[in-house]
Amino acid sequence: MLAVAAACLPVFFTGYSIARWEGWLFLGGYAAYTAYLIMDATGHDALPAFSHVMLMFVLPLLAVTILVVALNSLRPPRRGNQR
Repeated sequence: MLAVAAACLPVFFTGYSIARWEGWLFLGGYAAYTAYLIMDATGHDALPAFSHVMLMFVLPLLAVTILVVALNSLRPPRRGNQR
C-alpha cells in the first residue's frame, strides 16, 4: 500500500493526469505484483528468483522513474521561443 501511494505522487503533482507510458508502468507493476501473489500462494520454485529481480532491478528503476516525473512536474513550464 505504501509503494502504491508513493507511485501515485507524480500523478498528484501533474494535475491528476498520467501519460500513456505512465499508465503502462502502473499496469506492469500491477501484473508483477499479481504474479508475485500467485507464485507465493502456489509455492512456485521461481519465487526467490522473481523476488530478487524485483528488488534489485525493477523497484530501483521504478523509484528513479517516479523521482524524474515528480521533479519534472515541479519545474516551471518552458516558454516558447520569443523573438
